[in-house]
Amino acid sequence: MTKRAKKAPQIPETVAAKRSGKPANYPLTDRGPYTPEGAMAAGFAYFNGGDHLCVDVPDESFTVSCRTSEGRRITFAFLPYRENGPPQAVDIQYHDSPVLIEHSDTVLPAQSFIGFGPRRGDVRYSRHSTKPCTLLTVILSDECPNLTDAKAKEQVACA
Repeated sequence: MTKRAKKAPQIPETVAAKRSGKPANYPLTDRGPYTPEGAMAAGFAYFNGGDHLCVDVPDESFTVSCRTSEGRRITFAFLPYRENGPPQAVDIQYHDSPVLIEHSDTVLPAQSFIGFGPRRGDVRYSRHSTKPCTLLTVILSDECPNLTDAKAKEQVACA
């Protein structure tokens, strides 16, 4: 007498999403990497000659977490200025810096970055600076929010 394999029970999509750590019904796509031309044809920006992973970022706070083949981790946190609003800034943090900075009751990784401009070369910022950077923020909106609002001050710091 042969035994039949038991059929796996069907798990509702929302339960399966919670178990996988993925929110249900997020506008992320299962699109594989695109060529630069494919990314542009799909309505995304082209940056360089490498393949592009295209993501539709939803409104509200949303973080994309990446890891290289060497285990280096970086996050891109898309943040709104108002609750449930579209992202207006992107916080970028490299988590595996060899230089750590003590701040209050936490330790933060120091960042090194290069900012490119149209004139006079680039701007370099080293993690070994006397004023190390622990987080880089890119402002997406044309103007910074009114920083007299305490909640806005917590969410973004405009220079």
